[in-house]
Amino acid sequence: MKRDVVFSKPKVYLTHASTGTEDSQYGLQEITYGAARISHDRQQRRPYEIYESELKILDETERTGKMKNLFLKCAKRGETSVFYQGQFGLEFTVPRLVTLALCFDNFTKYLQTSLRYTKAGGMSPTGELMSGEFYFPEKIKETELEGAVKDLFEKLDTDYVEMVENKIPPEDARFILPLDVFAKHIHANANFVSLTALKSAYETNESVPQVVKDILNDTFAQLRQKYPALFDPEVIEAFVKKDKHFPIAHAFYSNNSVFDNLLKQYNYPGRIMEINYPLTKEMVEEILQGNLSERANLLLSHIGKELEAVLVPMSVATLHQMIRQDTTMQVPESLYSAAERREIVVPPRIADSKYEKTYLKSCNAALNLYEKLVSDGIPKEEAIGIIPHGTEIYELLKPDGWNILFGFMRDRSGKAAQWEIRGIAKELAKLFGEKNPAFKIN
Repeated sequence: MKRDVVFSKPKVYLTHASTGTEDSQYGLQEITYGAARISHDRQQRRPYEIYESELKILDETERTGKMKNLFLKCAKRGETSVFYQGQFGLEFTVPRLVTLALCFDNFTKYLQTSLRYTKAGGMSPTGELMSGEFYFPEKIKETELEGAVKDLFEKLDTDYVEMVENKIPPEDARFILPLDVFAKHIHANANFVSLTALKSAYETNESVPQVVKDILNDTFAQLRQKYPALFDPEVIEAFVKKDKHFPIAHAFYSNNSVFDNLLKQYNYPGRIMEINYPLTKEMVEEILQGNLSERANLLLSHIGKELEAVLVPMSVATLHQMIRQDTTMQVPESLYSAAERREIVVPPRIADSKYEKTYLKSCNAALNLYEKLVSDGIPKEEAIGIIPHGTEIYELLKPDGWNILFGFMRDRSGKAAQWEIRGIAKELAKLFGEKNPAFKIN
């Protein structure tokens, strides 16, 4: 079955924010202000009492100015806890490329439409597949390859629909879909710190897709309109300069020299393996001079001597699930390096069906077109959205004893877990059990 393909624009909505129960005017900014003042308040007032005596009596302009001045002082001093106080909700309707970028931040919590359990694209009230929905990068429009990209999206969507209608589970069929397929809805519970961490990681990084930057800019514009004191550009800039948040280990850097060299040394093993990679002074200096995401390599260092982790190959589809397992330290390979390597993960239920050849042919066609786009001058960050979810990518994980016995293992080793991540969990359990019988799981 061939269905219509539509191209949509990403959207973000501010859904709710912290509000006091005693006064509807005691909102996100006022709560943050009151909480920021209590540590040095000699009268030992509650945050709400500080709001009543210092802010409620002012008009809106004066109130905004007073709050901004305090937020700016706190930002310049690097008082991070102040900016965790106010929480707000965001709803995104974006391509999977964007949800992947958002979910690399462990401090924002996300819930999203799962392509494991739902079918990609528009559906009728009875669950019938009505249309495929994709994002089309602006830089590809009105180029010689515009038609080729549209044809590719239509072909991948047709293959996906045919597999789903012929008993291939959606969680496997989705591996053929490009990263520019729409994820429908993703809801985030966020705060000032988590969003500015994303902003600092992505805003000036030339390798980050423009659609990611655009959706973040739109998010900040909405927040600034609603909360002008807290999301004042001067406050944001001062906070970002202090560099007080965890680095975001994302996959949208042009290269990660430490990771790339490590993969070469271990010869792209294609399997899970333990690694111990010495950190030299020159390597640390290179990390410090690199982009913010490269600093995340240091999260895996053991007493500063070496990178101690497990190297794990997986599909990009599974990477999207893995990065939401926020109890483990993780650093992914560059998505661009993965695309250049051109390895494809084939789900078992596709491998055991008549669709294996179709699947591989279409995935390779997507990777071929990606290479053609880049060679014809399309920035790779704008072309990357056409690669399939089945593209293999490596990740460095640092699971600990707690995650092997409880956290990660409890979440990902059961029958309800996706097959690929369940296989990774079992391999990690075996590896840890061999190293230390105390961690052996029956």
